[in-house]
Amino acid sequence: FPVTIYIPAYNVGSHYSSATGNFTAPVAGYYMFLCTCLSTSAGTTEIALYRNGTTVFGGGRTYGDAYAATPPGVAVYYLAANDTAAVYLASGSIYGGGTYSYFSGYLLG
Repeated sequence: FPVTIYIPAYNVGSHYSSATGNFTAPVAGYYMFLCTCLSTSAGTTEIALYRNGTTVFGGGRTYGDAYAATPPGVAVYYLAANDTAAVYLASGSIYGGGTYSYFSGYLLG
C-alpha cells in the first residue's frame, strides 16, 4: 500500500498528494526519486518505490533494529504524463511524520 511519509516542505505544482502518497507526473520525462524511512519495528522493515502500482526499486530494508533508517532508495525512470510514483511499505512499520522519513522526486528532463 502507498505510504504517506512526509508532507513535503516544497510541493512545486502540487503534483504530490499527501492524502494518497502518490506523485502524479505533470509531463512525460525522466524523473529521479529518493526515499528513506525510519523503522519503528524490531523485525524487518522494507520499503519499495513503485510506478503505476508496480515495483521499480525494492530493497530498502532494516533487520531487527527499531528506529533504524532504511538505506536510501534512489531510482531514475521514465514517466508518461499522469503516471504515478509512490513509496510502498512491503513489511514492518515506519515512522511517517516529521523529518525522519522522506520521499522526493525531481524531473530530470
